[in-house]
Amino acid sequence: MDITKIEVPRERNEPVSPPPTLAHPARHWVQVATGKDISALAFDWRRIARKADKLLDGKGPFTTPWVEANRLLAGPYDTASAARLVVNQLKENGIDSFTFTSDAGQEIAPLD
Repeated sequence: MDITKIEVPRERNEPVSPPPTLAHPARHWVQVATGKDISALAFDWRRIARKADKLLDGKGPFTTPWVEANRLLAGPYDTASAARLVVNQLKENGIDSFTFTSDAGQEIAPLD
């Protein structure tokens, strides 16, 4: 038997498909309130947005569950630093807030 005549099947380089994009990627937010009652959060958002002097225009409101309550969020922001800057500006307007980074896959829903 002549082994030089044997054709060995070779592995093929199959194209690797990119990972699917998540419907809810990790993102940076500013949390301005928490509460159990979604309708009360809508009222809170209007009050906070008025006091924010246009800092929150076009940035919300959004909510996500948090333990037994809900987070009221503004965003998303491109970076944690951008969110931190908004937190500092809101503080100058007398609004307490802090940054929040959502996990990949964590659903953030618009507040209707």
